[in-house]
Amino acid sequence: MYYVYVYCDPRRPLIANPHGFTHEPFYIGYGKGKRSTFHLREARWNTSTNYLKTNKIRKIQQETQQDPTVIIYRSNLDKNEATCLEVDLIAHYGRLCDKSGILTNITIGGDGNSDHLLSEDVQQKRRVGVAKHLRQNAIAIKQHLLQYQKHDYKTYCLQTPSGATITTSNLQHFCRQHNISIKALYHTRYRKKPCSSGKTAGWMILSTLP
Repeated sequence: MYYVYVYCDPRRPLIANPHGFTHEPFYIGYGKGKRSTFHLREARWNTSTNYLKTNKIRKIQQETQQDPTVIIYRSNLDKNEATCLEVDLIAHYGRLCDKSGILTNITIGGDGNSDHLLSEDVQQKRRVGVAKHLRQNAIAIKQHLLQYQKHDYKTYCLQTPSGATITTSNLQHFCRQHNISIKALYHTRYRKKPCSSGKTAGWMILSTLP
C-alpha cells in the first residue's frame, strides 16, 4: 500500500488550511516504506537534482536547527489513488518552477511510473498539467518579445557556444548578425540553460544590465 506525504515549513504557520496543514507545504510526494524521509537523506548527501527542494530543506535546518515537518497526509492507498491525490495536491498549491504556486516539486506529479501503469484519470491530469505549463511559458515569452519590440534598451550579457561571455546593447541586431533566434534566446531566461538545438544551440542569456 502507498501513502501521500507532505513536507511543511515550520517557519510558516497557516490558519484554516483546507487540507488541515498547520504550516505551509513546500513539497508533496507519494510512496511507501521510508520514502517520506528519503528527501532528508538526499539533502544530507547532496544527491538530488531538485535544488529548490534541497535548498529549502537545508535552509529550514540551518534556521530552526530541526528538520522540516513531514506529514503522512493519506495512507493505505493503491498506486493509482496515491498518484491521483498527489497530482491533485500539486495542482492545488502550484509550483515555484513555473511560477504557479509555492511547491518545490519540479513535475506535476505521478512520477516514477510508466504511463501504462497509471489510470486514465491520472494520465489525463498529467496531460492537462503539461499543456498548461507549455501555454504559460509561451505566453511569458510572447509578452517579453512584445515588450522588447516597444522598448528594449537593456544591455544583455550572453554566453556563446564556446563558453565565452559577451555583451550587446542591441539584442535584435545581434541575433540577426549572428543568425540566431531571438525567441529561442529569450527562452533561455526561463530554462536557465543554453539552447540545445537549432541555430541558437549553445547560446543563452546570462543576465541583463540597465
